[in-house]
This record gives sequence, C-alpha cells and structure tokens, in this order.
Amino acid sequence: MPPKSPNCPECGSEKTVVIIYGIPGQGLLTNSKKSEFIIGGCEKSPDAPIYHCKRCKNEWGKLIDQPKYL
Repeated sequence: MPPKSPNCPECGSEKTVVIIYGIPGQGLLTNSKKSEFIIGGCEKSPDAPIYHCKRCKNEWGKLIDQPKYL
C-alpha cells in the first residue's frame, strides 16, 4: 500500500493519491482500479510528479525530490 499523499496544494482536497511508476504487475492493476493510487507509466523521469489530485487533476512533487521513489 503506498503512503498517504498530502492534501492538494492547489485546491486543498484530501482526495489525492500517489503516482506509481514502473511496469505494473497484476496486483498493481487491480488496486489502481480501486483508486488507491494511479499508474504513471513505465519510464521514470526525475521531473515526473509524485502526487495527483482526483478533484482538480493537479499533479505535484517531483521524483528527484524523493529518492526512495527513484
């Protein structure tokens, strides 16, 4: 289970999720359909966002700022 994401800095919503990068396995695909997180794609860029707001669609944070995600 990914860590809890912070409130959206744009709209303040608590309806935010972590963006997970990499090749997803079946477990990730199943859980992403439950909206616990979203899949960001197979390739990771240091400038890729970490969080996504389900309310306003804002994405923020950068992988480069969170080395555990790289």
